[in-house]
Amino acid sequence: MATIEFEKDKNEAKVIFRETDLEAIPRMLCENMLDSKDVEFAAMRKKHPLDEFSEMEVKAKEPAKEIISAVKETKKQVSEFSKEFASAWA
Repeated sequence: MATIEFEKDKNEAKVIFRETDLEAIPRMLCENMLDSKDVEFAAMRKKHPLDEFSEMEVKAKEPAKEIISAVKETKKQVSEFSKEFASAWA
């Protein structure tokens, strides 16, 4: 299970995903946040492929609100994919 750390400032937030090699979730979150006109910057980085953590940085008027919105949208997308996959293999 991944450990998630949060660092926040007024208009900036950093989320650190530790003890995981998953990169898809932070990438999907960033992609969904970049669809919002209120997000100035959203990016995910992994400094080295062997690192067991990745960082996601967000700059917005309300970064926490944007992250929560992106989590909901990403959850919806994964759910839709799961349904399509299940029906294709049924």
